[in-house]
Amino acid sequence: MAKARKLYCSPNGDRWYLIRDASGEVFVRHEANRASGGHVALIEIGTFLGSGRGPEQQELLRLIGTLVNDGTAQDGGSRPASHPRTRCGQGSADLEQSQSDR
Repeated sequence: MAKARKLYCSPNGDRWYLIRDASGEVFVRHEANRASGGHVALIEIGTFLGSGRGPEQQELLRLIGTLVNDGTAQDGGSRPASHPRTRCGQGSADLEQSQSDR
């Protein structure tokens, strides 16, 4: 069983999760919205961060930044006004992942 944390949900329904699988590998899982086929893609962290500067990449960078947070803000501090966080759930969750997704 993999562990998952929601990173970002776009206004059109796409979702991105940070995943750690049973072997310890970490990657991003992108779930496209139903209108665009609902396809699932597993993306290496470097590839994901190198693919653009969208709100989903910004959210992963914000999360990484909380690892070195000086303790002044629990949520990682301020966010650029151009990329407000879209909430689609809270926290971490267990995620069953079939081998067919990988």
